[in-house]
Amino acid sequence: MSLNFSYLRELEHLITDTLLPVYANYQSRMGSKDRYSGINPEILKLIKVKKKLPALLLPKENQI
Repeated sequence: MSLNFSYLRELEHLITDTLLPVYANYQSRMGSKDRYSGINPEILKLIKVKKKLPALLLPKENQI
């Protein structure tokens, strides 16, 4: 189970942090007005919801 979870996490990271920005950059270079055309809008909504704040912007946790 842990190996499967790790694989899915890495795959999600690859898609959201590497492939999607490269695709958007390619689309903008090709002159497309909508950089995310061809991508399911539901997936884009999920990606926007999942984005986390950088560690420096997170509220401090009480350390015991």
